[in-house]
Amino acid sequence: MLFFGKKQTKAIRVSLNLRAVVGGQMVRASLDAQAHEGDRIKDLLKRLRREGTLEPSVIRFILKRKSTVTLLQNGNRLNMPKGASAPLVDGDTLSILTPVAGG
Repeated sequence: MLFFGKKQTKAIRVSLNLRAVVGGQMVRASLDAQAHEGDRIKDLLKRLRREGTLEPSVIRFILKRKSTVTLLQNGNRLNMPKGASAPLVDGDTLSILTPVAGG
């Protein structure tokens, strides 16, 4: 069905676990988020930034420091930056980790 020229997509649920050191501060978040069929991991992160669920500086850090970020989708490691373009599926569990110190 079309709604103002845009195809409606099914909502899906994704669990996100974030453990990152950003600007010398530990950032922790565990949340269930809603995405849409066809969304990619980076689409979800950008939406959480826009909604104010996650700090913009944290999302920028994750998406720009791609080589030092560990991204897991359902326990499978995805290489960054390509991994951020992986499609989401209903029930996915995402883990985003950065080194505690150094690299």
